[in-house]
Amino acid sequence: MTAVLTWLTIIVATVIVIVLGYYLVGIIIALKAAADDLAKLAGGLAAIANNTAPLRNQGMCYENLPIEFDEHGNAHLKPGVANLCLHDAERRGARAQA
Repeated sequence: MTAVLTWLTIIVATVIVIVLGYYLVGIIIALKAAADDLAKLAGGLAAIANNTAPLRNQGMCYENLPIEFDEHGNAHLKPGVANLCLHDAERRGARAQA
């Protein structure tokens, strides 16, 4: 009877070790896949940061716009400017000739 219980205990312990090993290998594979995905994400975020770097710390310049502000702070086109797009094209053309 003791021999049967000993062998049964060894078999059950072996099955438990094999099942735990199987699940641990699955967890290791999932963690490795997650680490690879995070590395790709970090690379993508670094690329985004590099691509948007020239846009940082550049304020919008309103000096050359043909607008004026009224007493309420609302912007209006200056008199004589009918089309803002045409005004911008003329200004760029004058700058290219200079």
